[in-house]
Amino acid sequence: MIYKGKSTVTNGQFTFRLKVPKDIDYSFGSSRISFYAENGHIDGNGSDENLTIGGINTNATSDEVGPDVKLYMNDMNFVSGGISNNSP
Repeated sequence: MIYKGKSTVTNGQFTFRLKVPKDIDYSFGSSRISFYAENGHIDGNGSDENLTIGGINTNATSDEVGPDVKLYMNDMNFVSGGISNNSP
């Protein structure tokens, strides 16, 4: 799996951006893409198994900035010196 996350759907068209990790297999091969959408009233899904994926974009911009990481215990309201439960 390369990506699992949320996207925007407008008139049946999915839109998302992702950064692919460097430690994947770059050889070209058959892949599968699966979609699921819901809006509280209607849900839908689909997939395509005729997708070829692979290679590398030699013109890609260099990503030298690490991710922003926010840590917490139990919930986002935890403060330094606070008390956590038995399995935070």
